[in-house]
Amino acid sequence: MAPLGSTLGLEPAAPGAQSGKLTADGKWALNLRAARQYHAREGHLRPARKHVERLDVDGQAVDIKLGTFLDNTRRRADKLTPERRAELDQLGMRWKPERTPRRRAASARRPSVPASRESSREHETPPGQFLEF
Repeated sequence: MAPLGSTLGLEPAAPGAQSGKLTADGKWALNLRAARQYHAREGHLRPARKHVERLDVDGQAVDIKLGTFLDNTRRRADKLTPERRAELDQLGMRWKPERTPRRRAASARRPSVPASRESSREHETPPGQFLEF
């Protein structure tokens, strides 16, 4: 019986060939390249969370989830190396999320909370008493 590799038509990789997986440093480099491209085009580094930036990598179009990358990076800022943080600082990375007008408007519509629990209980029936109809 022939080996499975030859049956499937597989051949050993050429010397020096790389696997299709990127290292963490390789992923960082691609994400940073996408951030630089976005910043050069838009003049800021505040894409929507779902924004996808398309890069040309060795003649192939590669989609980078830039909004997700920046949001996750912002949440994990304390774990970044000083070099990586400096690379994003050069692009004007904002490290604290800004409040959107929608959030401000929603917070303005919230009813006020009583200053103390006592003031909200003035009109309650004391425990053990029944309501009369």
